[in-house]
Amino acid sequence: PVAPTLANGKNTFICARKGRDEMPSYRYLKDIKPEDIKPPEPPKEPSPKEKMANWWHYHWYYVVGALAVVGVVLYFVIDGQRAEEPDLRVGLTTEHELPPAFVESLQLQLAQGLPDMNADGRAEVGVEVYVVQLDEGDAMAEAAQEFESSEGEQSEAQELANPYAQIAGVTHLTAALKNGDPAFMILSPAHEAAFVGQELRSRGAEVVPVEALPGFASMDLGYETPEGRQDGHELIQGYFAAVIPADESGAGAADRRENWMRAQTLLELLKEGGN
Repeated sequence: PVAPTLANGKNTFICARKGRDEMPSYRYLKDIKPEDIKPPEPPKEPSPKEKMANWWHYHWYYVVGALAVVGVVLYFVIDGQRAEEPDLRVGLTTEHELPPAFVESLQLQLAQGLPDMNADGRAEVGVEVYVVQLDEGDAMAEAAQEFESSEGEQSEAQELANPYAQIAGVTHLTAALKNGDPAFMILSPAHEAAFVGQELRSRGAEVVPVEALPGFASMDLGYETPEGRQDGHELIQGYFAAVIPADESGAGAADRRENWMRAQTLLELLKEGGN
């Protein structure tokens, strides 16, 4: 057959071949034989080390965050384990708030001369204050009405007038007396004359005025205030000291007896003037 010709008389086949030869892709592929064409290799399976490196690249911040959380938790757990219980807990009943500086001074002075009873290398006393007002007649009802009608920030007097706080204080103190912990109690004159003293005496407790204990008289109960140094003896003038007898029946009898023995040790030291 005769190839078609263009207007210039040239063969179209020749033009098509010439155009194909001038294409870059053809120049690259024209010398490649079919047997030279190989199928692509399957992807290489990464080694365990490469897998770990790839995982770490995308997840390192999760690991760091988790380690930080674990570190914080461990810190608080270890810190809590290091915080040993005091050798002896002392309860102090009062009808009004006491300065924290005085309470701290009392703790330090009570620990003077006290043996290390829990084998932690130091003698320490913890004082727990029970603030319970002894109201009579309709005083509690009036306090409740005043508390409910007050607005804004509560003053110390209003907070003490809070009947719910009073109920909580009485409940807390009653539980302490029942459980014998704290086993050593320091009572205000009002509480000694009321249900606290009556409860202790009914259980055979020895109730002694603090002025009759030489160890109390020799204590340095000074504490600092914005107005200067104050004598803490004035805050516990007329108070009483007592040891709650241990109830050796039921669960926790061994702990109650241990608390009683420690409290009795402190009382004997105060009688001898050892603090």
